[in-house]
Amino acid sequence: MGLLDRLLSRRPTRDAFAKLAAAVLEKSGASNLQYDPAEFSLRAGSVDRTFFLENAYSDYCHAQKDKDRQSCLARYVSSFLQTSVVPRDFASAKANLMPVVRDPAYYSLTLLKFQSDGKSTSNLDYATTPVAPGLLAALAFDSEHTIMSIDRSTLEGWGVDFGQALAIAVENLRDRTPASGFKQIASGLYISEFGDSYDSARLLLPDMFYRLALNGDPVIFAPNRNQLWVTGKYDAAGLGAILKFGPESHFSQGHSLSPNLYALADGKLVGFLPDDSAQRLLAENIQRRRAAMDYDQQTECLYALHKRENVDLFVGKYSLFERKDGTQFSICVWSNGIDSLLPKADTIAFVVDPTNEQNPDRVMVPWQNAFPVIRELMEEQPDLAPVRYRARKFPDSAQLAELRKLARDATLT
Repeated sequence: MGLLDRLLSRRPTRDAFAKLAAAVLEKSGASNLQYDPAEFSLRAGSVDRTFFLENAYSDYCHAQKDKDRQSCLARYVSSFLQTSVVPRDFASAKANLMPVVRDPAYYSLTLLKFQSDGKSTSNLDYATTPVAPGLLAALAFDSEHTIMSIDRSTLEGWGVDFGQALAIAVENLRDRTPASGFKQIASGLYISEFGDSYDSARLLLPDMFYRLALNGDPVIFAPNRNQLWVTGKYDAAGLGAILKFGPESHFSQGHSLSPNLYALADGKLVGFLPDDSAQRLLAENIQRRRAAMDYDQQTECLYALHKRENVDLFVGKYSLFERKDGTQFSICVWSNGIDSLLPKADTIAFVVDPTNEQNPDRVMVPWQNAFPVIRELMEEQPDLAPVRYRARKFPDSAQLAELRKLARDATLT
């Protein structure tokens, strides 16, 4: 078997994987299975639950050996079929309490998907706290067979506040963190190999990164839940390797977490962009690509929700373009007279006369320049990540005049 055949054999089609998962489920005792290709899920009537296949499929495809793929699928099936219960008292639960790190879009899009499907979200009362720009910490109960999220109602039942529970969970994680969890793959560049589904949660253990041999303060890339890439702030080769090879881990290996680079400053995670202009360009392009992906999913859910609720509201598109020199930029369109939900893009295209297709009178202004002028016309929408703004009223003549001047100034510079 050639290399290409071996690579292809590791990645069945989604439908083929669903058949494989169904066979393992049936062998494990599940019955009355129904496959939904649109949701990429299997409904098991015998246990009255739905197995969403996306994460299992991603992990299966990226396993390197046949036995690892088989173990991966068996683990997901076992977790799905097992009925685990979070203890009702905190004393019984705290030894298995663990922290997790997620991006805001994960929670926001989950809620939005449930709403757009007409499902109740009353049991999705997430408890989170920010740990860095674009990252949230949450809690999970780690049982023998599965990892279950801890919501606010569970914390209230325990009589424990979130901060107290998170502190205990972080200490539990520390106890499970060996010193050998990072592998050096090049001089000054490390990748985590903890292999316990909590690699990204180690962002909450900043002291461990200072133990690595780095050139400057640690810079961390968390492409997915199961990987951390670490190099030094002044390590140009390490930063270059992360920006060149890291996106594959973020976009193609499942459980995507953050497209951002983070630096540790005084023990706290802060957003980081390289000083080198070429590397900064690569870092910003990764962020735009992820924003486009999240906005596309959000748009799909919003349209479905508005259709279900009979709401007439335009959902603006986050459009991504690339110049000949490789630089990228994003645009959103704000049309006169149209009630809109606008994504945050690099540039706003104000369409003054949308009825005139030949000459719609379009004014293009960088977001950061336009926002102070039209701030009062834009209402940030709660619970949406990535962020959107409700734009009911188009800029008046005085505001348009100022926007036209800003557009000319931007062109000149």
